[in-house]
Amino acid sequence: MAEDFQEKIDPNSDHSEYYAILNVRRDASPEELRTAYRRMCVVYHPDKHPDPTKKQIAEELFAKLHNAYSVLSDPNKRQIYDIYGEAGLEAGWEVVSRKRTPAEIYADFERLKETRDKQKLEERTNPKGTFSIGIDATDLFNRYDDGYDGIEREMPNIEVREMEISQAIDFPVTVNNTVTLSGALASRNGIGGGNALLTFRNRIATGWHEVEVGAGNGILFNVGGCRYIGKHSHSVVKLNSQITNGYLRPGLTAMFVQQLDSHTIGYLTWRAGIQSSINTTVVHDDGTNQVVVGLQVGFADTFLMARYVRRFQSESRLFAEARYGLLSMALIYGAETKVTKHSLLSAAVSVSVPRGITLKLKVTRGTQTYKLPIYLSEEVDRTIVFYATVVPLLTYWTVQSLIIKPFIARMKREEDKYNAETRAETRRKAKREAESAIKLMEESYNRSVDSERSKGGLIIVRAWFGKLLSSSREDINKIIDVTIPLQCQVKDSRLIIPEGEKNEILGFYDPCPGEEKMLRIEYEFRLISHEVTINEKEALRVPKQSHRIQGQE
Repeated sequence: MAEDFQEKIDPNSDHSEYYAILNVRRDASPEELRTAYRRMCVVYHPDKHPDPTKKQIAEELFAKLHNAYSVLSDPNKRQIYDIYGEAGLEAGWEVVSRKRTPAEIYADFERLKETRDKQKLEERTNPKGTFSIGIDATDLFNRYDDGYDGIEREMPNIEVREMEISQAIDFPVTVNNTVTLSGALASRNGIGGGNALLTFRNRIATGWHEVEVGAGNGILFNVGGCRYIGKHSHSVVKLNSQITNGYLRPGLTAMFVQQLDSHTIGYLTWRAGIQSSINTTVVHDDGTNQVVVGLQVGFADTFLMARYVRRFQSESRLFAEARYGLLSMALIYGAETKVTKHSLLSAAVSVSVPRGITLKLKVTRGTQTYKLPIYLSEEVDRTIVFYATVVPLLTYWTVQSLIIKPFIARMKREEDKYNAETRAETRRKAKREAESAIKLMEESYNRSVDSERSKGGLIIVRAWFGKLLSSSREDINKIIDVTIPLQCQVKDSRLIIPEGEKNEILGFYDPCPGEEKMLRIEYEFRLISHEVTINEKEALRVPKQSHRIQGQE
C-alpha cells in the first residue's frame, strides 16, 4: 500500500548504502563505478574461492555487491534510488529506454502513489460503531416496600432500561465520492425502533454535497451541502423530509461557521420544522484549554450553556458543563484519560432537573465507542452525587494501580526486551557478514601490503571504527578493527572514502547503533607514520601531509 511505501522512505536518509558498498562518491561516473566493481570482483567473485566455505560466503557478498552495481550502473534505477532509496526500487518501476530527469521521475512517482492511494481507498471501509446500555440503578438509593407482603426486598432491583447499537461503514467509490451505509437499533423501556440510511457524498473544490435516503419511523429523504466562503468560513445547509403515516414532515437546518481568530470559531445554526430553534456557539481552544459558550432560543427548549475543558500532558483531561434553560437545568462534570495507545476511558456525572443523577461511563477503542449510562436517582440528592463522584475515582485508582499499570509496565518490558534482542540479532548478523567479508579479503590484503611495502607506499597499520571517544571499559565492544577492509581499498598508494555512513562498506558494520561513531587510522607512507581521526560521515583522502605525526622525518 502507498502508506506502507511512504513509511519505508526515510526523509533523513541520504540513500548512500549502495555507494558505500562500492566505496564511490554519489556523483561517481559510470567509469568509476565500473572500475570499483571490477576491483571488488577480484576479491568477492565466487569463482575466485575454490574452498567451499569461502565460496558460499563469497556468493552472498557478491550478490549484495552485484545488486548495488546493477542499480547504480542503470541511469534510470540510479535516479530512483537517489530520490527514494530501496523503497522506490521496490515500487514496481518500469525501465524506459530514454534517460529521464529527476523531475520526470518525481512526477511518475506521484502518479504511482496516487494509483496506490486509490487502491487503498477501495479497500478502506472506515467502520464506526457505538454500543450503549443504559442501566437503571435507582433502586440502590431508593428502597421501598413492594406493597404486597410488607417485606422489604433484600436485593436492589437493577435492570436494563435502554439499549442502542449503531454502525456506519464507508464505501469509497472514487477519491471524491463516498457511499456510507449506517444503521441504528434502539430499545427504551420495552419499546424498540431503528433506522437504516444510505448516504452519497461528493467532494468538490468548494465543499461537498450529499443525498441521503433511509427508512425507520417512516421514509427519510435528505439533501445537503457545504460551501467554503473565503479562507475562514463555510456554510452548511441540509433539507430534511420524513414521511410518517402518510404525512410529510419537512425540516431545514442551516449553519454558518466563521473562524474569529487563530483559536476561536463561531457557529450560528438555524433549524426550521417541528422543533424550530436558533443557536449560536463560540468555541475557544488553545490546545490546553477549551471554552465553549452557547445560547439557544427555540420552541422545544431555550437555554444558556457553558463548557470548560482542561487538557494535561499525560493525555488526560477534566471537563465541566453547566446548562440553564426554561425547561431544565444541568451540571455535568467528569474526566477522560488515555488508557492505552488506542483506548480512552471517561467518566462523567450528570446532575439534572428533572432527569436526576446519572453516572456516564464511556470507553473508546479506535473508532468504536462503548457507553454505559447508569441512572442513579430521579431526584437531586447530595449523598448520591458524592457516591457517584467518589466511587468511580476510587475504582479507577484501584484498577489503574493494581492491574493496568503493572500490565502496561510488563508489556513495555517485553517490548523493550524484544527490541533489544532484535537489535542484537541484527548486529550479530552484520558482524558475521563483516567477519566473512574480511576472511575473503585476507589474500587481497596480503598482496596489497606486499605491493605497497615494496614501493614505500601506503600501508594501513591499524584502523578502528566505532565509539572511540569513550573511556569506559564497557564501550570497548563498541569499537571494531577495520584495518584489513581499508587496506583492501588502497589503490595506487591512495585511500579515498567518500562522505556518508561507513558501516555499509564491506568489512564494516555498526558496532553501536544510534551512537556517534568515528574512524581512526594509523598508517605509513614512505615509511613515515601518519594518523587521522574523522567523524563517521566525513570524507577521507590519504595520504596527507597534515596527517603526519610530528617528529617524524
